[in-house]
Amino acid sequence: MARPDLKIFLITLGVTLLSSSLSQVFSRDTTSSKIELKAWTDKLQIGSDEDLIFTVQATWEGELDRFRVEPIRPPECKLFGISGSSSVNETKIVQGKSKTIKTFSFVLRPTQQGQSQVASVEFTYIDPTSQDTSRLYTQPIVIQVGPPVKKEGGDAVIYLVLILVIFFTTLTYLVMRKREREAKEQKIKGEEDVRMSLKDEASEKLSSLQPLLEGGETEEFFSRVHRMLTRHLEEKYHIMTTGKTTAGIMSSLSDLSIEEERIKLLESVLKKCDLVKFAKEKIEKDDKEAVLEELKTILEQS
Repeated sequence: MARPDLKIFLITLGVTLLSSSLSQVFSRDTTSSKIELKAWTDKLQIGSDEDLIFTVQATWEGELDRFRVEPIRPPECKLFGISGSSSVNETKIVQGKSKTIKTFSFVLRPTQQGQSQVASVEFTYIDPTSQDTSRLYTQPIVIQVGPPVKKEGGDAVIYLVLILVIFFTTLTYLVMRKREREAKEQKIKGEEDVRMSLKDEASEKLSSLQPLLEGGETEEFFSRVHRMLTRHLEEKYHIMTTGKTTAGIMSSLSDLSIEEERIKLLESVLKKCDLVKFAKEKIEKDDKEAVLEELKTILEQS
C-alpha cells in the first residue's frame, strides 16, 4: 500500500506545482497584456546636422492612476547624445471606456556619422491593487547617420530677407525725409505769412500816421511812432520793452546779432520820441517826415 500511496502523493504534488506554475505564467502574461507599449523614431536615416525624435508610448484601459509608472530612462545609443526630453499624459473615452495614453519623447542629436542603434527601453509599472510589478521592453531601432543635410533654398531665403530689410529701410528713410521736407516748407510758409501779416499791419499803421503828420499833432504822432516801434521790437526780437527806457531797450538789443547800422537807426527814432515826450521839444514837419521814413525803413527791413 506504501508504493501506491507514494505514487498518488507524487502525482498530486506534481499537479499542484504545475498548476501553481501555470497560474504564475498566466498571471504575468495577463498583467503584461494590460498595457500596450510601442516605440518609434521620426526617421530611420538622418543627416549629422539633424535631430532624431525617439518616442515611447504606453496605452492602457482605465484612468491615469490605474498603474504606477516609473520614469523611463533615456535610451542607450552610440553616435547620439540626448539634447532634450518630455512626457505627455492623455485620458480619453473610447467606446464608453476610459483609455490612458502616456507618451515619452527624447530628442537625440548625432555626434558622428555611421550606423547606430537606439537600444531597448525598459518600461516598469506597478498594479496598485495587487502590488504586482511588471516590465515591458521596446524593440531596438537601427538608425543610419549620414552627411549633413544642406537645406535647399537656404541662401535664397537669406538674400530675400536681406533685400526686404534694405527695401523697408530705404522706404522708411524716404518717408521720413519727405515728412521733414514738408514740415520745413510749412514752417517757412508760416514765417512768410507772419512777415506778410506784419508788413500789411505796419503799412496800415503807417498810413494812419499821415493825418497826424499833416495836422501838426506832434505829441500824438511821436507817441504812436514809439508804440509801433516798441511793439515791432517785441514781436521780431522777443524782448520786453514795456517799462524800459531807450537805454534799457538798446541794452537788450545789444545782446542780439543785429547790424550796427540798424541799431543806430532804431536808437535814432527812439531818442527823437523821447525828446518830444519828455523834453517837449518842438519838431518841424520836415523832421517828422524824416522820422516817418526811418520808421518805414525799419518795418520794411523786417
